Amino acid sequence: FHDLDTTNAALATLKTLLTQNFKNGEIILEGDWDYTYSDKQILEDVPVYEGGRFSNVYEGAYDMQTIVIENTNENEYNAYLNKIAADGFAPYTDNSIGKNLFATYKSDKYILTAMYFDSRKEVRVTLEESGNYDLPALEVENVYTDKGIEATITQIGLEESNNIQNGMSYVIKLADGSFMIFDGGAGTGAGKAQFFEVMESLADDPDNITVAAWVITHAHGDHLGLLYSLIYDDKFLEKYTVEQIIWSKVSDEQLANMDTQSHDYIDKLFATLEGTKIVIAHPGQVFYVRNATYTVYATIEMVEPIKLENLNDSSVVGRLEIDGRSILFPGDSHPTETEVITSIYNNSIKSDAVQVIHHGYQGGNSTFYALVDPLTVFWPLGMKNYSTAEAPNTPMKDWEYSAWLFSEESKVETIYVAGSEVTTVLIKDLPSHN
Repeated sequence: FHDLDTTNAALATLKTLLTQNFKNGEIILEGDWDYTYSDKQILEDVPVYEGGRFSNVYEGAYDMQTIVIENTNENEYNAYLNKIAADGFAPYTDNSIGKNLFATYKSDKYILTAMYFDSRKEVRVTLEESGNYDLPALEVENVYTDKGIEATITQIGLEESNNIQNGMSYVIKLADGSFMIFDGGAGTGAGKAQFFEVMESLADDPDNITVAAWVITHAHGDHLGLLYSLIYDDKFLEKYTVEQIIWSKVSDEQLANMDTQSHDYIDKLFATLEGTKIVIAHPGQVFYVRNATYTVYATIEMVEPIKLENLNDSSVVGRLEIDGRSILFPGDSHPTETEVITSIYNNSIKSDAVQVIHHGYQGGNSTFYALVDPLTVFWPLGMKNYSTAEAPNTPMKDWEYSAWLFSEESKVETIYVAGSEVTTVLIKDLPSHN
């Protein structure tokens, strides 16, 4: 595998070699001459993918490197898995979504995640050193006491009196009384007070609340801000236990493309949560969280190596399955990521319910919603913005990004708009395609 820097270094060496060995009109190289070079040591320590056409390699966060292979096929992908297993990598997990295949392998030094996308005939191999973060727990490790609690989804309204729209916040209550949280919203004083009030009303023991998994779709302040503020709140630190945080970090290089500061402060923030597992999400991963499963469909490594223009394109997109229902959470997936999702997964993203992309703004489209085909819609937006939106001051239903949800083709039965209210629904009561 070579990137541009490696290729340039090799060409410079070849030029020097040719110049030094040009004599009497001939170039004669020594028979045992050999040259290898890479400034990415991790690539030197794993087997080479055989087949297809090498396309690119790019740097991710935590020194992650992702190789892209085009014009390949399932047989070549499986042959590569056999090759890395023979090289000492132990299989950890594997999964399939439609015709797309995913596998994670471990060695003493590295974690390797392989992804095969059938519609694109493309393989992506993510390589990273072990120890930078945790891997998802295996299904056999998902041990809990089922208290027979029926799962609920709570949509926390985040519209304050001044009509500020503060992100999105969803709380899932699980069978043992613990919770799963998606984002949480902005870290305003009112938003934090509302969060405490909601959690205490839902908890069996308000003085001992367990968050089994907290998913951060992306690092914009209106999604991550609440958690950031809570970590410095004594009440939260004393009464809440967060078992794991699931998110996907953007590299400093990509942040620089967007004129955004480094996110190293988030690592320091997470480090204050003693005992909390920090898991970097990868496509195809499955998280077993009590009586729920959460499958990751997309993260930044499916968008790379395109230079990001908006952090929304790094959203963790995943589907929650619980009590016989499926809910797709695409976060603020921007147009680039949304196009990748629809082209790769097609109708594999069909779900009983969906969280509206980017609050109904840019990112959603008719192709995406037609494939999801939701019966219930959760809309993380203030009621004022939903009713009149911004310029051209028309109702959100008339905007192209979410117009399909109101079309004749749509089977949507109920739309829950966040507004300033708190809405709790029994998940088993949501209509189902089954």
